[in-house]
Amino acid sequence: MRKSIRVRIAATFLVLMTLVLIAIGVFQRVFLEDFYFRDKQQILSRSWKLIRERTNYDELPENFERFCAVNGLSYCLTDSTMTAWFTNSAAGNKMATDLLGIILGKEDKNAEVIEETEDYSIIQIFNRFTGLKTLELWSILPDGTYYLVTCPVESMSEAAAISMRFYLYIGIAAAAIGAFVIWIISGPLEKTVAE
Repeated sequence: MRKSIRVRIAATFLVLMTLVLIAIGVFQRVFLEDFYFRDKQQILSRSWKLIRERTNYDELPENFERFCAVNGLSYCLTDSTMTAWFTNSAAGNKMATDLLGIILGKEDKNAEVIEETEDYSIIQIFNRFTGLKTLELWSILPDGTYYLVTCPVESMSEAAAISMRFYLYIGIAAAAIGAFVIWIISGPLEKTVAE
């Protein structure tokens, strides 16, 4: 009888903890990648707002460059000649050419429009040369400058997978520590019940 009370308490804790971890894991598996995707869309929109607010057209705002670096965004500002003026990418002129392809509709079969407003478009595009998907925002700014900002979709999938793995490790460690603590705490409780 003594062991059965202790075992029942520990088993009940482990079953409840496992069910909670499984439920959280399922929600993460189903919704986490979409969450990252929507978050990146908002980040692209914020980058557009930052670049649109610039007052000096000969340089970029410092907070814009920092924002792009922190959020892993590649950007390109160009004029109608499609020569990159400002970019943080080694392939800035390639980005300018890609933008021209998007504007002319050459990439329509490889692109899916995610969001379209009067001011900008957000698309998910499959780059047929690199074989990678990217999330991109393009716009024509009020001064006639063309703006393209991109981030790889694969990084969102990788972030979701890393988060899931981290959650799994933490969850297993928490369940093991919790079971050990319950086992220790249930010892005196078991003695009290036995008396």
